[in-house]
Amino acid sequence: MPVASAEDSRAVVLDSRAVHNLMSIIRDKETHHREFSFYSDRLFAILAEEALARLPGVEDAAITTPCGTYPGLRGVPADDIAVVSVVRAGDGLARAVRQARPGMALGKILIQRDEASEDKRPVLMYSKLPDCIASKR
Repeated sequence: MPVASAEDSRAVVLDSRAVHNLMSIIRDKETHHREFSFYSDRLFAILAEEALARLPGVEDAAITTPCGTYPGLRGVPADDIAVVSVVRAGDGLARAVRQARPGMALGKILIQRDEASEDKRPVLMYSKLPDCIASKR
């Protein structure tokens, strides 16, 4: 699978001090496992919120507040969304997405390298997708 280039309009780089700080902690070889898990979960929460806010169908909306109107966003309902995790590697991020928007459909896939092949191609080993996946975002 090709990696998105800097020119790819679908690729989004989250460039904030908060993300940079969390990445610095989890990439540091001195970070212990418990800290790694804690800070990874915090990063996953940020990534989940950003992903949900960028889904097709999220619209600008005037939000009525006790003090007036706020120029906000109206998100996609949870029952219009499916999250599919890559077993093990993607489970933490999928958990963060489901915590941010409970009630969405869940699927799982397992992809492993074929160690016997020369180029160690990825092989789809398992796929359990919701029946309604084609109608979800």
